[in-house]
Amino acid sequence: MSPQVLPSDQVSGKKVLNEGVIFSDNLNHRCIIDGILIAVKQSVKKVKVVRYKHNNVEHLEQLLSNSDAERKLIVTDGIFSLHGHIAPLDKIAVLAKRYNAMVYVDDAHATGVLGENGGGTGEHFDVNESIDIQMGTFSKALGGAGGFVVANSDIIEYLRYQCATYVFQTAMPPGIAAGLKTVIEIIKSEYGKKMRVTLKENAEYLRQQLNEIGYNTVGSKSHIIPIFIGDKEKAASMASFLKDANILSFAYYYPAVPQNEAIIRVNLMAQHTKEHINHFLNVMNDLRKKNNLI
Repeated sequence: MSPQVLPSDQVSGKKVLNEGVIFSDNLNHRCIIDGILIAVKQSVKKVKVVRYKHNNVEHLEQLLSNSDAERKLIVTDGIFSLHGHIAPLDKIAVLAKRYNAMVYVDDAHATGVLGENGGGTGEHFDVNESIDIQMGTFSKALGGAGGFVVANSDIIEYLRYQCATYVFQTAMPPGIAAGLKTVIEIIKSEYGKKMRVTLKENAEYLRQQLNEIGYNTVGSKSHIIPIFIGDKEKAASMASFLKDANILSFAYYYPAVPQNEAIIRVNLMAQHTKEHINHFLNVMNDLRKKNNLI
């Protein structure tokens, strides 16, 4: 089981929410959705699930204000994996305090990337103290394996005994643990900070250039940059063309995204140079002009 699924499957479980409402962002990752479904099924008392419009704090507040549930849990990705949007955690934190709700953040794509020290979305918005449950993975920016959950001692103690995907997993190999320890030190170092600045600059440059040659980057604000194509066959054709040009960038289409909203997803790295990015832009421009794909 993916380390991303491990906490998302079970953190939202019956101890955290008995007799309450889960408020879930409409574009949350599939593993979060599966975790919520398990939580609802396993809860002793009734748990209701309400989905709010993606990153829409006005809609979220409307739903919170209309709820008289004893317990409320707001669940969101930090960075959304397909569209690169960043959850407005600063505003969500205000609503959570106002309506006495807990906040759960899946920071799989933000860990190591956002925040002054790479601490993720909470650090980016300076609202770490307002996040009740933060989970992440070591398999993305950190390049290792495994995952983590940060919460109060009661929740962590519960997970140690009740989270089956933790209790019955194989222990992390010492070599991976040692490697992750080193990576975390790098992420927090001055070099790590420079890498995050470079990554941000790369993303801003690529988005700007893609927009200038006519592509829609779907409002991305992070290093994950979707390029809207729409048609499934066109997206698949573009991904194949890019592969032939030594560029690995995958097409995503239904059911990963809604019908007729296929995208090409670009994942940037700090190690990408302007030469790399310009090569990609040249290929994308050729696709636009020569292949009538847009």
